Amino acid sequence: MTTYPKKKWLILSYLANRDANACSQHIDDKLQPLLDRDVEPVLLSGVGGKKYTAFPHETALSIAPSGLRNELRSFLRTRCTNKFTFKLFETPLLIPILPFYLLEKIFLDRDDDWSWFVRARQKGKMLCDRYHPELIYSTGGSASAHIAAFHIAKATGLPWIAELQDPLIHDKEYHRNKRAFRYYHNLETMIRKNSCATLFMCDSAKENCNARTGIKANSHTVYPGAKEHALPPAAFAAKDNICNFSHFGSLGGSRSAEFLIPALQKSIEQNPEFRNIIKLNLYGTCDTKSHKFIANFPFPDIITFHGKIPREKALQLMALSSCLVLIQNTEFYSSETIPSKLYEYMLTGRPVLGLTYHNREIDRLLLAEGHFSVAADNMDAICTAITTITNRQQSGQLQQPHSPSPWTAGRAVDQLLCIAKSCLKKHHV
Repeated sequence: MTTYPKKKWLILSYLANRDANACSQHIDDKLQPLLDRDVEPVLLSGVGGKKYTAFPHETALSIAPSGLRNELRSFLRTRCTNKFTFKLFETPLLIPILPFYLLEKIFLDRDDDWSWFVRARQKGKMLCDRYHPELIYSTGGSASAHIAAFHIAKATGLPWIAELQDPLIHDKEYHRNKRAFRYYHNLETMIRKNSCATLFMCDSAKENCNARTGIKANSHTVYPGAKEHALPPAAFAAKDNICNFSHFGSLGGSRSAEFLIPALQKSIEQNPEFRNIIKLNLYGTCDTKSHKFIANFPFPDIITFHGKIPREKALQLMALSSCLVLIQNTEFYSSETIPSKLYEYMLTGRPVLGLTYHNREIDRLLLAEGHFSVAADNMDAICTAITTITNRQQSGQLQQPHSPSPWTAGRAVDQLLCIAKSCLKKHHV
């Protein structure tokens, strides 16, 4: 049997292979499907994550104080087993950087990883000389990856696909100064003008970007999905007939338990029999605000905060939950984002309760698959949903899994390959 060498892509993603990081998961989940489809990644990332060994993976350091500070903290988190050890090393190592970091923040209001493109540009050109990729693909949430990809594409003449995981700017308001707004608006326009294709993770983000830049050609919505689980969804049996609601991820800022926990309390008060059959498990991190809601809950044995757990363990626990809770930020930008957790949830086959904020796209995805979606800031609607789900669970209507979700990383890679094929065809004409 004749074997052919795999095609190679240079992939730039600052946040690759970092556990419990949504931007990392979007690219990490695509790497094996790319390999399965005869595309070998040549990955260039920041230094915070672990290196892959199945394909070429190089890292580059940032050069600005903010980037070095961020990368040092990430390095320590992967190696320090507890908070005390982390702080023991963090403080003396960061003190020399602090004055320069403060000066940078006074004069530049940009993401901490903005300077990564300087070294990434140099290393990317070197990797092109060494591996001769046919295409450049920048992704991973960091604007710096797209800047580096632009320079590498310009130097090598290779076609470039840019994937904007989150909008660089928003239409309604902008929390930074005008100088920062101009910088990221110009960057967004540069990406749209120079990439052979720009990918977005939801339609609203694509439409708003196209309107801002005045460029509509070569823009695509590709739902990133999630990696297929090792085991298919199996018949679910509730332990002791308990209705277990589970939330995975961070609770902080406007994505908090501010409406969920009062709604849970109200549901129990309206249905006293729920006192012994409802549980709420929280996995991940909680800010002070959410901890206060947990502490003040009048039924303390119902809510359990488990803290951070590895992703693989989280996927196992998702499949054992009666209902998975998704909470969006109650912010204007929520209409332009879809949490990565949604795709993981849907692949478990368990029911999902989405607390969404002005996002018809998520509502549509959930309702199309038979899940639940209510406004994240409507306590009464959340209460009604909790009551409905618990009653269905008690009557046996939530025991069987939903149909397998169509939104997988493999499907996203198939779409990506079609777009890449079109780019390459145009490039060689």
